[in-house]
Formats: sequence, structure tokens, C-alpha cells
Amino acid sequence: MLARQSLADRKQAIPKVMIVGSGFVGYFAAQRLQRRLRRIPVQLVMLSATDVFHYSPLLPDVAVGAVDPRSVVVPLSGTLADARIVRGRATRVDLDTRVVYYLDSLGEKARIPYDRLLLAPGSVTPFAGHPGAGRARGRIQDCRRSFVSPGPRA
Repeated sequence: MLARQSLADRKQAIPKVMIVGSGFVGYFAAQRLQRRLRRIPVQLVMLSATDVFHYSPLLPDVAVGAVDPRSVVVPLSGTLADARIVRGRATRVDLDTRVVYYLDSLGEKARIPYDRLLLAPGSVTPFAGHPGAGRARGRIQDCRRSFVSPGPRA
């Protein structure tokens, strides 16, 4: 009976695993799922604000010039070849209808249905209560923005 189904019907029958976030949890969960589910038909979708994984513990070293910025970013498409990478920021999750609503990279509203969901939006570094931290925070964020899309490695 499966041979009679159209390609669209077969794609719809394949479960969709949605990962929101490409930080440590999202990225490494996607890698592990990709390896473990290699022989199982599943659509792996990652919703991420950027197209790279940032190794954020080294951002201060990048900010002071001790580490090359290209060495702390990993392109998602190169390492998660079996995953569909969607650029955007989640705005709402409807658990009843199993839909993630998001703003795409152009600021347009969009939605993605899912069968399984992993929420891994990342963390925010708290700078409050630390003298001078506001100035450092700006420099670290500027550093992160400067290498969102890494150039070719030499």
C-alpha cells in the first residue's frame, strides 16, 4: 500500500522533529539525533537565529584578540547535513496544535508544524550587579555579531 502513496503523502507521514535553538543543547542534540536516527525516516528541523553554532566560552578571548573569530563558529549546514536549518526566532509555541510560530530572517511571520519538539533557546549572560559589565557586554555582543557568518578558513 505504501507504493501507492504520493510523495507528498509519504513526506507528510514522516515524523518531524523540531529543535528550537542552535546553542549547546540544540546543536549537540541535533548531531546526536542525526546519528541515531540515520536509518529511521524522520525530518529534523532546526529553528535558529543564526546559521552557525557559537562556541561562546571563547567569546571573551575573541574580544581581546587572543583567538581567531573563525575558530569559535561552526556552520550548521556543514555539520548537520541531514537537518533543515530555518533562520528565524520563535515567538510562540502552540502545544495543542503542535505548531511553532516564528519571525523569519526578513521579519515575516511564519509557522512550522512538528510532531516532536525540543526547546533549547539558549541562555542570557547576566551582567547586572557587576561594575563595568555593561561596557564589556556591548563589546562581547559586537564581537558575536561580527562573525555570525564565518568566512572561508585559510
